[in-house]
Amino acid sequence: MSTLRSSIHPTCGGLTGLPDPRRISSDALHRERNSTQPQPHAASQPSRATQARKRLRAIAERLGRDDLAVLTLIAERLRLGRRACGGLRLTTDRRDFTHEALEEAADMAVYAAAG
Repeated sequence: MSTLRSSIHPTCGGLTGLPDPRRISSDALHRERNSTQPQPHAASQPSRATQARKRLRAIAERLGRDDLAVLTLIAERLRLGRRACGGLRLTTDRRDFTHEALEEAADMAVYAAAG
């Protein structure tokens, strides 16, 4: 598998080119990790992050080697983005993900043609 490249976002210095996460379903995997909303019975319920990790582990157990390589690459890109820009906060991030994805697709076409 080749290494994916991404451009640097001018505002936060972070990585661009991710799909618009606001269009992804709002299941546990895509909710904010540190919600500011109080949780009912928080002491007796696992956190959303814990639930998401459990679900991700269950999904990963059913994936093949190459599928896991893709999932790992995505997780690594998220981790790099976290270091560069801080955690992903879908409710406050005002980047135009559609436009950034288009720019990344154009960059990919250049890399593919040059390679």
